[in-house]
Amino acid sequence: EEPITTKGAPGEAVSYFVYLGSKISKSGGSEEDITARSKKAWQAFTILWPVWKSTAISTRTKLRLFSSN
Repeated sequence: EEPITTKGAPGEAVSYFVYLGSKISKSGGSEEDITARSKKAWQAFTILWPVWKSTAISTRTKLRLFSSN
């Protein structure tokens, strides 16, 4: 294997990197990417937990928020 170079300097060897929002592993597998995306989704959901539980916010508004992204 030839090391990747930039302006003649070799790049650092890493076990994974993020490219366009996807986690690319050394082996080329997607399991790490799926796990990372799942964690991000769960974090977003838990941040909004008070909104989901609130009785002061209508179901319609909650659905619009959920569908917004």
